[in-house]
Amino acid sequence: MASARFRLDEEITFAGKPMRVAGWVQYEDADAQPLTRYLLAEAGSASLILEESGGGFFLLRPFAPGAQPQPAGSTITVMNEKYTLSGVRKLKVLATAGQPPGGMPKAELLVSGLFAGEMGSLLRELPAGASTQVFFSSKRVAADEVLSGEQLSAH
Repeated sequence: MASARFRLDEEITFAGKPMRVAGWVQYEDADAQPLTRYLLAEAGSASLILEESGGGFFLLRPFAPGAQPQPAGSTITVMNEKYTLSGVRKLKVLATAGQPPGGMPKAELLVSGLFAGEMGSLLRELPAGASTQVFFSSKRVAADEVLSGEQLSAH
């Protein structure tokens, strides 16, 4: 198991804002590559979900429960924008700490579909054996927008 880059309760800076790692969950994909999702908390603001995978960072924004997109086969339409399935990941839970994003995993396996469109990417996720799907918008984050306290003090 790969260790998470950021530790629980570590102070980091995201897009210039000081935040704290409130929890994380680490997965492994079918190629044994790690994927870590961090729950970032900022005093007085909503928490954020930051995914680290493939050497990069992605900001995940969940859709509200009442605003879940309705998939039609291998496409999803959101606000008249069409997204097409571009890949599926089977993610195995390896470890959690603190308050994992989305709460404690409900299954050992998570099926995650990636949909691409002109406006960006969406994720459609379903824990193994569950009937409820979760949707996220996904936006790549520049590496210099995510700094550990150690990296920030070195600047």
